[in-house]
Amino acid sequence: MILLDLAKEMKDNFGYSDIPTPDIMNAVRDAFMAIRKLAMENKEGFSFIVPKFGAFKIIKRPPRLGRNPKTGEKMNIPEKLVMRFKPSYQVRVGLNGQSEKEDKVSKKKGKEKKAKEETKKVEKKTKKTKK
Repeated sequence: MILLDLAKEMKDNFGYSDIPTPDIMNAVRDAFMAIRKLAMENKEGFSFIVPKFGAFKIIKRPPRLGRNPKTGEKMNIPEKLVMRFKPSYQVRVGLNGQSEKEDKVSKKKGKEKKAKEETKKVEKKTKKTKK
């Protein structure tokens, strides 16, 4: 998907039918450029949240020891700043083909199962200490 596809999707399905596609493309491009500018100015610790979509965050990767894949030679990799994306709950559930209701039910069952396992562990420990 490219910027033109996004602009067409916005025009067709999100109420921008009276705005020309190039204007929508320019607005989206300008928004991303503004985010880029803010990220470059603020660097480490910068966070940008898009509700119901996800969060972009800049983090610092510490220096580490790596290998050259071609020669196998060890080399130092310096620390650097990288941007991470964490999708929102709605996006994760949508990607996995579940409704939010189904996901909450499966989480609840998982918590109940975990609680049962914990009680079994506690019961075993108490039995051992009584002997």
